[in-house]
Amino acid sequence: MSNGKNLKSLHKTAILSVSAIVLTACGGGGGGGLFGSSSVLSGLAVDGYVQGATVFLDINKNGVLDAGEPSATTDATGKYTLDYSAVSTSVTGLPIVVTGGIDTDTGNAFTGQLSARVDKAITGQVVSPLTSLIDAAIAQGLAADVDTAKTMIASGLGLTVAQLTSDPVAAIASNPAIYSTAVTLQRSVQLLASANSTPNETAQQTQER
Repeated sequence: MSNGKNLKSLHKTAILSVSAIVLTACGGGGGGGLFGSSSVLSGLAVDGYVQGATVFLDINKNGVLDAGEPSATTDATGKYTLDYSAVSTSVTGLPIVVTGGIDTDTGNAFTGQLSARVDKAITGQVVSPLTSLIDAAIAQGLAADVDTAKTMIASGLGLTVAQLTSDPVAAIASNPAIYSTAVTLQRSVQLLASANSTPNETAQQTQER
């Protein structure tokens, strides 16, 4: 996302604030079934699983669904299938963005925004608060690429790179720390956004400012 100008969303600012705390704590910067064809990305939107959310490939990296950008809606279990066959350039490194829908953990509307960078054109993505932190690190110039961002954030949170990009809900039984970290991160982002909201503005509008 265009550092500074195109990404002046409070959502990103809030994530960056949490990211800074994580990086300070670590000493500074430095699942199956989710695979698609050569023109399809499939994966999960997870806060809890986010049902009925809009998922889109943010080609111009402005955080907004624009005409011509591939989009889809998540099903009851947060799964999405995104057809990008009309995109003529490589999608590797582009953000997948999730907005709206219902958080099935709480039954409440999901008022935040999640994102993840496409690692490989044929590989589906889990989009979660943890992958959003990776995206923010890249967008704000804290990491040069996805691999660097993953290593940096994983170290700061005390997770492995694989755990950072896994489904946090599915990991509850084997490693509840992944889920609790993801939930804490998202709640922190939303609290920071709420603290800076203006009258008559929804939480989502606040985060997208």
